[in-house]
Amino acid sequence: MLPGIGATQLQTCQRNFDKQIEILSTISIEKLKEAEKQEKRRECVIDSAVHMLKSSIHAAAGHVMGSNASKFHFKSQIWSMSISIGPPSL
Repeated sequence: MLPGIGATQLQTCQRNFDKQIEILSTISIEKLKEAEKQEKRRECVIDSAVHMLKSSIHAAAGHVMGSNASKFHFKSQIWSMSISIGPPSL
């Protein structure tokens, strides 16, 4: 187990839950280190299990107030409202 994440849980309510658990259980520290190297070289993460984990974490982070993902979501909503109803007036 990685230090600091002993109590961390990943929750999913998708229909393919069993398949996701099977894929996510194949992640090892070596795979995570390789994915880290790929990201530092600005390459795409090749391992599908690590990519699935990143996607799940990003989706969950969108529900955490103040996270980068939630800020991005709100900025996108503000931008689209400005386009549809016009910019705010002072």
